[in-house]
Amino acid sequence: MQSTRKHRSDCQMIAKHLSSFYNQIIVMGSSASSCFDGGLAAAGSTPLHRAAFESNLAEVIKLLEEGEPGNKTSESGATVLHFAAANVNHGREITKYLLDKHIPGVTVGRMNRNGEEAIHYAIRLGNLDVVKDLLNIRGADAHLMQFCVKQNQLEIAKLVYKHDSNTIRPLDPEGRSILLLAAEFADLKTCLWLIEENVSVDILSVTDGDSVLHCAARNIKHGWEIIRYLSYFVPSELDVDERNNNIETPIHAALKCNNVRAAEELIKLEADLDIGIRGDNLLTFCVRLNKVDSARFVLKENREQMRETMHSDWNIVESNEDILKIETLFVAALHAGLDMCKWLVEEARLDPKAVNEADKNRSALHYSALNQTYGRELVRFFVGKKINVNWKDNLNKTPLNIALEAENIECVRELLRCGAKLGLVTYEENYLHFCVRWNKLKSAKFICYLKPDMIKRKLVSGHSILHVAALYSDVKMFKWLVEKGAGDLSKETGTAETSLHFAAKNKAHGSKIASYLVSLARDNINAKNQFQETPLCVALLNENLSFAEEIVSLGADLTAPVRNESLLFSCIRLKKLKSAEFILEKEEDMIRQRGSRGETVLHFAAEKSDLATCQWLISKGADFRTLSDHGSSVLHFAASNKMKNGRKLVCYFSSFNLDLNAINDSRETPLHTALIKDNEDVVEELCKLGADPKVVIDGETLLHFCACLGRLRSAKALLAKDPSLLSEVDNTGRTALHVAAKWGNKEFFQWLVHQGINGDVEDHEGRKAIDLLQ
Repeated sequence: MQSTRKHRSDCQMIAKHLSSFYNQIIVMGSSASSCFDGGLAAAGSTPLHRAAFESNLAEVIKLLEEGEPGNKTSESGATVLHFAAANVNHGREITKYLLDKHIPGVTVGRMNRNGEEAIHYAIRLGNLDVVKDLLNIRGADAHLMQFCVKQNQLEIAKLVYKHDSNTIRPLDPEGRSILLLAAEFADLKTCLWLIEENVSVDILSVTDGDSVLHCAARNIKHGWEIIRYLSYFVPSELDVDERNNNIETPIHAALKCNNVRAAEELIKLEADLDIGIRGDNLLTFCVRLNKVDSARFVLKENREQMRETMHSDWNIVESNEDILKIETLFVAALHAGLDMCKWLVEEARLDPKAVNEADKNRSALHYSALNQTYGRELVRFFVGKKINVNWKDNLNKTPLNIALEAENIECVRELLRCGAKLGLVTYEENYLHFCVRWNKLKSAKFICYLKPDMIKRKLVSGHSILHVAALYSDVKMFKWLVEKGAGDLSKETGTAETSLHFAAKNKAHGSKIASYLVSLARDNINAKNQFQETPLCVALLNENLSFAEEIVSLGADLTAPVRNESLLFSCIRLKKLKSAEFILEKEEDMIRQRGSRGETVLHFAAEKSDLATCQWLISKGADFRTLSDHGSSVLHFAASNKMKNGRKLVCYFSSFNLDLNAINDSRETPLHTALIKDNEDVVEELCKLGADPKVVIDGETLLHFCACLGRLRSAKALLAKDPSLLSEVDNTGRTALHVAAKWGNKEFFQWLVHQGINGDVEDHEGRKAIDLLQ
């Protein structure tokens, strides 16, 4: 916002010419609060404190001479000097006497627990003479000036200014200028004085970006008159629609505190009524904050505002007017109180029975069930409007579900009183199961109190409520269920799963439940379910490492095999690298462990996993040069990878100069392995990397090998690399055509014929391929 020196100098002239304007405004006077007087006198004060506050100097002297201690403080940390400074009639003489006595701890700068000195007490009550005396002793500072302005003590502020004119320049701890403080806490007269002293009107708060209009909009008593005066600076130095750091404009600030009179003045300055904030227009903004007066004002000022009321997430397709009105009511049910909802229904004529099609078909009762402050009275109100108390949204949740999930027990009580049914939530789950699954202990206790028999009911799957708790809840819920006799912890489900198996899947709370279960010595820590999985295995396959850490510390066996393979192999198979790393941190030697086929964990990863897993294993010390018990290299395993990772893996492992034509104990090269798995792309990659397509093992070429297995796609890739394979014969004189005929692979046979293979070649027994086919 542009500002010029000329405009600032004009401020003084405007202020002087508007003195008559101020005199025309009726301003209510202010006086010291009786609550302040009583609180000061009663806050752990001594007889000396009370005399300094309520009596005269003679009484104070008398008490001191009688031995009353002068250095005691009240519960708030106030000294006798604080009390004397608040004495409207005799404060000056008492404070002077006390300071002359030099009582230990009774000094001008001594602060109470709120950081206030005696002078602050005097300022608050307008004790001008006391302020003058204390100022002469302690001097003036910006903090004192700011305090005067916030207390709307103009004459004392001028006195501080007279001591030090620089006190109006610094910002307060929240980055607000003295004029911003005056606009929010003082009156027009104070603002006029500050502007006359050349305090700029266009400075924004450093912390929250408020302008002087934002601050004035919050001033319930004097804001309207300050805004009217500030109209002289709009738009040259002030923007009536300027947003602060919370993206609120001055009219938002006014409506936020029901300051309708200030809002009226802002509208006179042409504040934008259509301005939005986080998807809300002004009406929804007021409704969300439960500001009924402000909402009435907005609707009165702009009847069209209702058409634009929407939340940023609502998708309006058709019938905009009806949907927008309904959405406003849902916002009110969720955030506001009874007066707001009654106004929207009975005066704004919104339909209380409507449902929110944009949000799971929920009714106003569903939203009321989430309203912790006003939900109970809103339930009563909407049920009175004939809304179905058992209406289910698209997630099959009634208002009772929503209230239990929110642990809004008062709302639950009211819903039940109004006819909500406490039966089954789903075909197998009752409301206690529901509370346990959502880990709502407060709601679970309430339901159990109403329906104690629910705790014994099992799900159709055979799972008890303890199993549900182990899977979803925390240890507090689990302990409570055990203490309530929810079931036999030693019993298993139909799948042989124990509570520990369920807790193993509970990432948030499973470890503590495991510790509790083991302490009860009810569950076998290494028990296996029907899939031969221990709780530790289940945890690792779900990467629930906190549970795994706990269960291992309690004695679970990390080396026990699962389905004939180690836990490390299982984690590698499913690419659970976090769990694999956990295992290796606990058992480093498992990196050298062999599988059931004599393969290393790196071989297993090359066959079952991906490049990232193999690279990680090598970084952990896995040796890529090691052969399996059957003589296969890591290239053999990579070539058999059916997870579409084989091509990348053979390329990666070949970079270590491994033998691409190495033969294992089964008389197979990596090319043979790729052909067995029909990994056409791996065949192409191995040939590209230098693997020999003409390799002959036991007199048999790779084309013979393909013909035997019926690997047509791979055969095509081989022949593309070396067409001469068509004429090769094995050690019995057979071509690939003989082999295809022998195994009855007609498609392979026909393809070879189309490729021009010689069908007249006879094997060592004088047979042609066609003879074998017949």
